[in-house]
Amino acid sequence: MLRDVDQAHHPAVTQFVDPLRRRVHLLVNFAYDQTTPDLFRAMARALTLVDPGGATAPDETVTAVHELVGRIVAAWPHHT
Repeated sequence: MLRDVDQAHHPAVTQFVDPLRRRVHLLVNFAYDQTTPDLFRAMARALTLVDPGGATAPDETVTAVHELVGRIVAAWPHHT
């Protein structure tokens, strides 16, 4: 997935050894295999819901995730 969205700024996701990171990696791969980017959008919305600042003032990490999801959606390979 990351190879399609500016790979230069991202570490190799296959290097994850932390169990939580591994689960996130598997979830991202699952989302990327879907025919639409709706799961990516839902994951980004879920982060906003658990972020202390919420939708009105998301923290910089959540904002960065939303920007990445926007780039993923723009480069979506399965356009329907």
